[in-house]
Amino acid sequence: MEEPEAILEAFSKFKLLCVTNQGPNSVAELNQRVETILAEAGLIEPKGHWYHGRPVIITQNSYPLGLFNGDIGVTLTDKGGEALVYFRSAEGELKSFQPPRLPGHKTAYALTVHKSQGSECDGLLFALPGRMMPLLSRELIYTAVTRARRRIVILDGAGLLEQGIGLSVERDSALKERLG
Repeated sequence: MEEPEAILEAFSKFKLLCVTNQGPNSVAELNQRVETILAEAGLIEPKGHWYHGRPVIITQNSYPLGLFNGDIGVTLTDKGGEALVYFRSAEGELKSFQPPRLPGHKTAYALTVHKSQGSECDGLLFALPGRMMPLLSRELIYTAVTRARRRIVILDGAGLLEQGIGLSVERDSALKERLG
C-alpha cells in the first residue's frame, strides 16, 4: 500500500473549487466527473462507497475522534480490501479511522470555495457555475483565487468572471446598531 503521508501531501497540492454544491459545475457534478475520468483511466476502481483513493471531507465535528468540519482525508485499502481513511491532525499527526466511525462526510475531489477557506495549495481549478448567481461575487472570487500559491485556472464557459467581479456582497448584520 502507498504511504498515507505521501498521498495526503500530494492531494493537498491541488484543489478543484466550485461555487455551489448542486447544479452546473457544482461539487456534486464535478466529483462525479472526476471519479468517472479516474475510473476510465484505470486510476481508481470505485466499486462500493469506500474504494482505494477516495478523498473525503468531514462535514460534522466529532470532538471524541478529533475530526472537524473541513478536515480532508483519503481512503486507502489493503490487499484484503480493508479500508481505512487517513487524516492529518492540526499538529501534523497521521491518524486513521474505519469508515463506519467517521462523522458526516462527503467525497472531496471538488470542494466549495467556502469549504476551502483557510487552506492553500500550489494550484487550483476554479469552476464557475453555468449561470450567474448572487453567490458569485467579487469576495468569493477573491477567496478562491487566494487559495492558490502558484497557479490558477478558471473554468468560465458562460463568461461569468467579469460579472462576478462586478458584484460586491453587502452585508447588513446590524452589528453596529446591536452594540449600541
